Amino acid sequence: MESKRGNLKSFLIISIAVLIVGIAISLIYILKDPQNPITKAVNKLVVLATGNSGDGDTTVINGEEIPESSVSGSGGAGGGSGGSGGSSSSSKSCDTRPAYHSIINIKREYNCNAYDGTICIDKTITCSAEIRNDDMSLSGKFVIELSFVEDGKSIGDSIKRTDFTFDLAPQSYASMQDYTRVQSTGIDGVANKDINCFYNVLTAPSEQICN
Repeated sequence: MESKRGNLKSFLIISIAVLIVGIAISLIYILKDPQNPITKAVNKLVVLATGNSGDGDTTVINGEEIPESSVSGSGGAGGGSGGSGGSSSSSKSCDTRPAYHSIINIKREYNCNAYDGTICIDKTITCSAEIRNDDMSLSGKFVIELSFVEDGKSIGDSIKRTDFTFDLAPQSYASMQDYTRVQSTGIDGVANKDINCFYNVLTAPSEQICN
């Protein structure tokens, strides 16, 4: 009698265990389907219990879980400042140095070709000089302007202008000469006045010196 009761009890225990295992397996398969009503109900219960929607990955920042969608894409803002660390090239200051030169042996000669009493009414003026390249290294083209100017007037009111062009080596020189003839009447006429010679160097060889 005791043997029959023991067999019945063992059968019931085995049956209950098999039933529980079967229910558990069924629930696992059911919960794997996200569209299953039971799965949705379980997820809602999880949301209510934890306060986490479960959508997307999360990142932990300062001990707090932040959805990955809220932190992704924000890192690009810091990339633009990297170029400011490069060193800029220092600007150079450059000056132009013309060749050392001088105009020497300046001479002026004049001759009155005709008089009206004591008044000169026809005069010839000759101007001559030398342009010297005093530089020790620079050579090249020199352009010199000679102006014949009535005494008391400016170069802008010159009677005649002549340009001379020379190609001079270092420590060399060249001679230049020209003349003009003026005619007038009366005591205030140009021929009765002093005529001056003015020299202006328009072009000289040069070099750039940079610091």
